[in-house]
Amino acid sequence: MSECLYRHDFYPAGIFVLVAEYQSFTLAAKQLNITQSAVSYALKSLEKHGISAC
Repeated sequence: MSECLYRHDFYPAGIFVLVAEYQSFTLAAKQLNITQSAVSYALKSLEKHGISAC
């Protein structure tokens, strides 16, 4: 796997990994210092466009 998939700096795939680790949109958002809706939007983008490595 690409190392960038584990970076959580606003790449949708990285956000996905963080949500999976915390099993919570809210906790992932707090960790990233973004809104819960931004996390949701990132995951919606993954559903629409697929996972991309950076």
